[in-house]
Amino acid sequence: MTKRPAGYLPWYKRKYCIEPKVQLKLVFLLGGIALVSSILICVLAYERIMKLESLYMGYLIGPVFAPETFRAIANSLMLRLIIIVSAMSVVFTLLGVYLTHKLVGPIWKLERELRKVVSGEKIDPIGFRRGDEFRDLPVLINQLVEFYQKNRK
Repeated sequence: MTKRPAGYLPWYKRKYCIEPKVQLKLVFLLGGIALVSSILICVLAYERIMKLESLYMGYLIGPVFAPETFRAIANSLMLRLIIIVSAMSVVFTLLGVYLTHKLVGPIWKLERELRKVVSGEKIDPIGFRRGDEFRDLPVLINQLVEFYQKNRK
C-alpha cells in the first residue's frame, strides 16, 4: 500500500464546490451547452424518423412491416435516444463540477495565501495538488512573496 501525503482525502470526502458562485456559473454554462445540443440532436433525429415514416407510408421504400410496428420502433428509438442524451447531460454536468474544481481550487488557494501575506503573516511556500491547473504559477507567486517579505522589513 502506498503512503498518502499529509492532508490527503479520498475522492468521496473532498470538497468539490470551493467557490460555488463561480463554479456553478461554469457548470450551468457547460450543462446548458450540453442540454441545448442534446435537444437539437433529439429534434433532428425525430425529424429524420418522421421523414422516413412518410417515405414508408408512401411506399417509396416498400412496405416491410405494418405502420403501427414502424411507429413502435420509432418511439422506442426516440425513447432510447432521450435516455442516452439525458445520461450524457448528467455526465457532462458532473464533469463540469470536477473540471471547475481543478480550475477554481488553485485560484482559491492563491487568494487565501495572498490575503495572509497582505495581512503580514508569514506563509509556507505555496504548492498545488497533483492534477491542478496552473502548475507553474506557485513558483512565481512564491518568488514574489519572498521578494515582498524581504523588502517589507
